Amino acid sequence: MLKIISCFFLIFSLGNYDSLNAKTYAISLGHDCSPAAALRYHGLREQAFPFDWNITPNEALYDIIADDFSHFLEKNNLVIREDKTAVIDACYGMTFIHDFPTINSTDVLDNNGDVVQAEIREDFCDFLEPVREKYMRRIERFREILKGDNPVFFFIAHHTSKQQAIDIQTLIHSKYPKLNFTLVVCGHAYEMGEDWEIEGIKNFVVQYDWTNRIQSDYKHIFQSLGLLP
Repeated sequence: MLKIISCFFLIFSLGNYDSLNAKTYAISLGHDCSPAAALRYHGLREQAFPFDWNITPNEALYDIIADDFSHFLEKNNLVIREDKTAVIDACYGMTFIHDFPTINSTDVLDNNGDVVQAEIREDFCDFLEPVREKYMRRIERFREILKGDNPVFFFIAHHTSKQQAIDIQTLIHSKYPKLNFTLVVCGHAYEMGEDWEIEGIKNFVVQYDWTNRIQSDYKHIFQSLGLLP
């Protein structure tokens, strides 16, 4: 009898240990590349995901998740942005800055010494397949995590209102009801200075300055969330 009870407590303890030590994921949802850059800088970006290095407005993010990437990177929807430095997926409104080949191999300086992004090649669609393959891997990785029940912190930067955050949270809950996640909104707006006091959503103020934002502000945010000591 004593042996049976001991086995029961061992199994119970192992179950609690697994629960307490479940892997936590930190994933960028855009709007720009600053959350992914901060996660990488602080050693928290272990895998690549589809929203890491793009410009993804909240409306685009909502539509892509709602649509489960159904029309993502379809050739007929891709156009070169007006300034010729990026490619836009016109179906969703997502901008790809770093994925397609450019006329110049690197960014160049103008007469004032300012960085000018290199122009996208007119035949960029000829290079679409490897880009699609890369993103399909990232999308599948993203889907698998959302279907699970491990803790996830989703980070959104810039121009996200309280209502937009609630809408995105509600959408993710509806599509992935088992997912244990927190939506973390980081922005410059005045309303970020006050705690929204919404369950499952954390909001923080970050600076405009890139270096201070990535190195200092996000470090404080990650520590507040228990991702860094």
